[in-house]
Amino acid sequence: MRGLLKGIDIKNPKILELGAATGFLTRWLLNQYGGRGVLVDKSEASFRAYTALKDNLKRNIIYINEDLFQLELDETFHLVCSFGL
Repeated sequence: MRGLLKGIDIKNPKILELGAATGFLTRWLLNQYGGRGVLVDKSEASFRAYTALKDNLKRNIIYINEDLFQLELDETFHLVCSFGL
């Protein structure tokens, strides 16, 4: 991931992760660059697993338990990511 973002000036980004599960990628990015994140996943099991995490970064994250094809967001993001979706 560092190689992919090398040379890009990222400070306090707004991150959208689609098919996020527990938001591992977003939490890693927040740890590296700060900012805030929005996680989207329709799986109740993923949401429960995320909720059970003990992670201070969660204060900077909003979790939306919804189908991404029905998603309507009024904001823009600096980074949009998804792995394995």
